[in-house]
Amino acid sequence: MIRRAIGELVYDHLIAQNIKSSQSGSKGADNESSEVHLGRMLQILGEFPDDPILSAYVIDDVWDDMNAMKDWKCIISMLLDENPMIELTDVDATNLVRLLHASARKAVGEKIVPATDNRKQNYTKAQKEAWEISRREITGAMMKSYPQLLQKYIADKAKVSSLVQIVRLLKLELYSLKRQEQNLKSVLELIADTFFKHGEKDTLRSCIAALIFCSAESQADLQDYAQNKLKDLENELTVKLKSAVKEVKVSGDEYALLINLKRLYELQLKKFASKDGLFEDMATLLRDYKDLDNEVVGFLLLNMYLHVAWCLQAIDGENPSEESVTALLHKRNTLFEQLEYFTDTLCEVKRREEVGVYLLVESVAYLLRLGACLKNRGIPLQSLKV
Repeated sequence: MIRRAIGELVYDHLIAQNIKSSQSGSKGADNESSEVHLGRMLQILGEFPDDPILSAYVIDDVWDDMNAMKDWKCIISMLLDENPMIELTDVDATNLVRLLHASARKAVGEKIVPATDNRKQNYTKAQKEAWEISRREITGAMMKSYPQLLQKYIADKAKVSSLVQIVRLLKLELYSLKRQEQNLKSVLELIADTFFKHGEKDTLRSCIAALIFCSAESQADLQDYAQNKLKDLENELTVKLKSAVKEVKVSGDEYALLINLKRLYELQLKKFASKDGLFEDMATLLRDYKDLDNEVVGFLLLNMYLHVAWCLQAIDGENPSEESVTALLHKRNTLFEQLEYFTDTLCEVKRREEVGVYLLVESVAYLLRLGACLKNRGIPLQSLKV
């Protein structure tokens, strides 16, 4: 209640001021009012540009009173610089993207700040219908402009993650109903491009989650297209990884390998990347190149662990084939041989980079859980070494 009251005060005194929606008679005046209100909101958010959590609280507190935050077309127009009278700074654009994403989430019934009451919420039919209407409105506003937004901000790591996440708030079937399939295909293409332009965790996770969502929620041909796009991404990542492995062997340059290992890690957190030979390539690197950077070693071990975990999950628990169990045990043993070497080495080295040590320790924790999973599935653990 206190936050709600503060939100009302902020809106009335700092945002609305003397601008009242009742003064706006025409559509153009309404748009001007939204732009003015959004401009004032951006001034407030500009006071803490490096704190997205605090921004989310401000947006959440003011959201019920501020209709401009639901003026999707106005927000999009401002981000695309369609009004020559409005000039956004880079900080303003970042905050406006955050506002668009947060406001859209709230409009479809999602929480944008942690709930103070952890009890299960019961929602009325009217609330659910309102969220569905909002989802349709957001989809309609974004349908033609979404590719433009992604194209404009694709290289901007401060903005693109939030933009990519918006696709999960859309009602994708409307693309088929309104014959706008090409626009969604363009969005999927740009999301895949974004995945390979960035190496930050948030952006990579957003891209993978978006493609998986579209693969499940799109309709007919669009669903096939999204699923194929996800497969293409996996294939391209495999090619990049194999190329990066060769680069390490030829020149010793580990940068491309590290970036693509991070991408593979985020992909494997969500799905099985089952390309033949990839596990063996990673094992060979660890076995033959003992001077790899600690962070590279950590991500090699984590990716090998995830591969083994997915192989375990793929085994039919009631009727496991001898071939699949044998292959799993071979990979498990290979993984533990490498882990044993690096844990022994870690004890002998006096100084290690903090990130590398953390990743190695995290790998140990993962592998201990894997051992428990193997035991629970009835798979022999004679060669387990920790």
